Amino acid sequence: MSPEFDFNSLTTYVRWSVALLGAFAGALWLALVVWTYRDMRARSRDLFAQLLAPMVAAMLPIAG
Repeated sequence: MSPEFDFNSLTTYVRWSVALLGAFAGALWLALVVWTYRDMRARSRDLFAQLLAPMVAAMLPIAG
């Protein structure tokens, strides 16, 4: 007799894993935007550039 596999517990583990990875990715993305804003404020006095840089980092997180 083979042991039965519980798909409900597997679904729960997968759902929690995806949620935790999504939360980590979201926190990393937000930290990238904040870091870009602070870095641009330190480098430039131009208000337009200070606002544009974090918006670009927010829209293009991989290239940011």
